Amino acid sequence: MLCDGCEGTGEINCEKCEGKGNLVVECEECRGEGCATCDSNGTLQVECHECNGSGMVECDDCEGKGMKKGNKGSS
Repeated sequence: MLCDGCEGTGEINCEKCEGKGNLVVECEECRGEGCATCDSNGTLQVECHECNGSGMVECDDCEGKGMKKGNKGSS
């Protein structure tokens, strides 16, 4: 049977970046004050390290297989 957590895809939205693939962080150069590096807004978008920018991570419920654990298929 298909995994309920990922609906059989084996992947779920990354919780760290909420499925966006990137994070907004304070600019280290200006510490949020605004500079040329961060286009004067004090923040930068960086790739999420949890999902490597894809916005998706392996489903913990099925270990990325898309099927409920212990399910060997129909017999």
